Amino acid sequence: MTDDSFKFNTPNKVNILPGQQNIFTDSDGFCSACEFVSSLESYSRKFQLPVVESCEVLSVLMNQGSNDFTVCVSENDSVKYYVAKQVVVASGGQNRVSIPDYARNISNDIFQLHVSEYKNSSKFHEWSFLIVGSAPKENYIVFMIGKH
Repeated sequence: MTDDSFKFNTPNKVNILPGQQNIFTDSDGFCSACEFVSSLESYSRKFQLPVVESCEVLSVLMNQGSNDFTVCVSENDSVKYYVAKQVVVASGGQNRVSIPDYARNISNDIFQLHVSEYKNSSKFHEWSFLIVGSAPKENYIVFMIGKH
């Protein structure tokens, strides 16, 4: 979903990472996705943390005799290994489109849109619609459509 007005459903004060100063002007407010990404990028630069994106984690194993982990990933068609003292699992599963097979049986006269394709609510004001799902993104879309 790329609607720039989408806000997190957790207050800013619980999105602060260890060693990070509160960078949000309203600690009880709700930051946008862009603001949160910016805070993560700043945090990564400040602490010189390696960030690897768009890879598939194949395994995470705790090394015997130490508190380190070996993380095996598939990245750009090759297997790489990383050793880390801590591992953060950020699966991003909500960003994978998963449409049930029966959706193919729905008439082409009915427009279907996955939440990941949603841009803004402007096109919905003339239509009747049904939103299936109750995750924060779906709830937000209902809220934004209701405002128009």
